[in-house]
Amino acid sequence: MRPLRPWMFIRELKTLESEGIEPILDRLETGGIRGIVLGDLWFDDGTPAFQPNRAHYAGLKQQPSELSPRLAERGAVVGQSIRAARARGFEVYLHDWGHLGAGSGMNDPENIEYAVARTRDTLEQFPEISGFITDGPEWGYEIEPGNRQYAFRPLDRHDRVRAKERGYEPEVLEKGAGRFRSFLGSLTPERVDLLRAARPGLIDAADLFCADPEMAVWLSFRQRSVRDWVGALYQTVKAVDPKVALACGPRTAAFAPLAGYNLHHLQAVTDFLCPKLYFWMHGFDGMKGTVARWASTLMEWNEGLTETQALGVVYRIFGFSLPGVSTIADLEQPFTRDFFRAVVPSEIAKTLFRAGDASRLQPWMGLHHGGTRIGTEELEWLLDAIADSPLPGLIYWHYEDLRPEEWQLLARYAQ
Repeated sequence: MRPLRPWMFIRELKTLESEGIEPILDRLETGGIRGIVLGDLWFDDGTPAFQPNRAHYAGLKQQPSELSPRLAERGAVVGQSIRAARARGFEVYLHDWGHLGAGSGMNDPENIEYAVARTRDTLEQFPEISGFITDGPEWGYEIEPGNRQYAFRPLDRHDRVRAKERGYEPEVLEKGAGRFRSFLGSLTPERVDLLRAARPGLIDAADLFCADPEMAVWLSFRQRSVRDWVGALYQTVKAVDPKVALACGPRTAAFAPLAGYNLHHLQAVTDFLCPKLYFWMHGFDGMKGTVARWASTLMEWNEGLTETQALGVVYRIFGFSLPGVSTIADLEQPFTRDFFRAVVPSEIAKTLFRAGDASRLQPWMGLHHGGTRIGTEELEWLLDAIADSPLPGLIYWHYEDLRPEEWQLLARYAQ
C-alpha cells in the first residue's frame, strides 16, 4: 500500500478554542498528517475572525463586518493557531476567508473587487499561511427545478455584460442553454434505447455540438467565467507574495465541465486543484444524489421513460455507470467493491487526463454532506482507490466529523 499525503480540514473555529491547537497538531502528527485546511473564518453569529483593514476596501460598495469587541480575544486564536502550526512544519491553507461577498454572482464586478480586497486583507493578517483553497465559484449542474445548483438559471445583468465584454452574445448563450434543456426533454424510450446501445466516443460530442453549436458556446462562457474569477484571486495572491499558493476545488470530473470547471485552463491560474471525490446519497454534492435527481427529473420531463432508461441517459451524459444500480432505489444501498474498482479510478483518470499533472492535485474526500454517510468499509475501498492512483494525497472533510474507526483508517494510509 502506497502511503498518502493527507491533509485535514478543520471546519469550525470553535474547535480551535475547545481543543487547543497544540493537542490537535499532536493528534494529526501522530496520524501522519502534516497539512491542515482551516474552514470558514467566521464565528457562529456571523462575526469575522479578524478585524478588517478598511484601506483595502476603499471605494467599494461591499464592506466586511467589524470584529465584535467581545469576540476580539476569540478571534486572536486563528492567528495563534496558524503560527503554531507553521512553527511545527505543518502546511496551513484557508478554505473560506469571507471572500465570496454578497453580490449576485461571479460576474458581478463588485463581487470580484471585494474578493480581491478580502484576499489581500487576509494575507496581510496571516502572512504565514501556505495558501488559499477557494471553493468555487461554479455554475449549477443539477436539472431538478428549484435545486440550489440548478443548471438553467437565467443570465443576470452582470452575466450579460461580462459576456459581451468577452465576445459572447447573451442571446446565443441563452439559446445554448435552451437547446440542452430541450434535448433533455425530448427523450423517447426508443431514442434512449438507441443511446444506451451505442458506444460513445470523443467525436460523438463533436457531432452533438456541431448540430447545436450554441451549446458549446454556453459551456465555454461558463468555463471562462470561472477561470476569470479564479484568475483574479491568483493574480492578487502572487502580487502580494509569489510563494503563497492559490488552489481551487472543482466538482468531480464527471460534473466539472457543466459546473464551469475546465481543469486544463484552471492549471494556468492555480498552483494546484482540489477536485471533490464526493459519492454519497442524499444531502448536498454527492454523486449518488445527483444521479438520483437527474434520473427522477428526466422521468418527469419524458413520459414513458423507466427508471432504468433514465439512469442509462445519466450514465451516457456523464461517462460512468454505477455497478448494480438499475433503479433509483438501488442508490440507497451501500456501494459495492466494483464501484471503487471501476468508477472511482475512472473519475481520477479523467481528472488526470484533463489536468495533466498528478503532483498538482490534492482532492477533497468526504463521507457525507447532510446525506447518507459512506461506511467504514467503503471508506477503506475509497482510500485503496486513491492509493492505487498517481494522486499524492487528499483533504479529509472534516475533523469535527471524524469517527475513531475512520481516524484509524486514515492514519494507516498516511504512514
